[in-house]
Amino acid sequence: MIFTTMKTTDKHNEVKTEASYPLYDLSEAVKIAEAVRDLGGGNAPVSKSLLAQHLKYAESGPSFFQRVTATKAFGLIEGRGSYSLTDLAKQYFYPTVENGKESAAVKSLTFPKAFALLVQKFDGGKLPAIEMIGNIIHAEADIPVSKKSILAGLFLRSVQSIGAIDSGGFLRCKALVSAGKKVLDGIDSGRIPKQFNLDQAPDDFKSKPKADDQDQDDAESQTQTLYLDNSRKRKITIKAPFTVSKDELERIRAWFGVVLLVQEINSEKESQ
Repeated sequence: MIFTTMKTTDKHNEVKTEASYPLYDLSEAVKIAEAVRDLGGGNAPVSKSLLAQHLKYAESGPSFFQRVTATKAFGLIEGRGSYSLTDLAKQYFYPTVENGKESAAVKSLTFPKAFALLVQKFDGGKLPAIEMIGNIIHAEADIPVSKKSILAGLFLRSVQSIGAIDSGGFLRCKALVSAGKKVLDGIDSGRIPKQFNLDQAPDDFKSKPKADDQDQDDAESQTQTLYLDNSRKRKITIKAPFTVSKDELERIRAWFGVVLLVQEINSEKESQ
């Protein structure tokens, strides 16, 4: 994960370090902000331990950390060790003007630099193919190659969640702010068109939050996939802890040698 240092002008003049891009989409960030709101975070900071307990995540686990970091990256909560709703989140949850919620949603969407770039480039027009979206944010928003596909998918899910994309693939952020969701009712707002259907996209575009009932189990583990051929049809997928000891690595290697049936494969056939 890339981190950027941002100086703040709060009363303690602290130097804070925040993630420069989210690893979860806006809809997931809203869920975390809702939890902070429900715990009283609109009036007083909510402790990290209380928030983790409320959400049923491991406090020290990456699942909880990455969700909180994403919510901060979208500008919905603030704080370190304890969290409060930002003014933007209060506008989203408690709008005081017409279309205030829609306006806050779009502002939150454009908090991450990469997403702001995409909205600036394509709002009112048709979004390019998902692969192109990834290439653009890599080239123009300093997103690493290893993360560009994931961020492209997160952007599409985020605009879908706030109803800012129509069935033709046109981005409608300004229209959403100016007239609310009703302006898009006739053009299937929020429905991602077939060319942006993440279920049909390559595997590296499909990174998305796991189901909540799996999070406790997944908080201390990761899933990795190795493709054995160029067509990506033969693969090995493992779910494992984030770290293993040398002894454990040797046990894993020995286990693979036992459970996998090894045979000679023609090199020409394998490359096909």
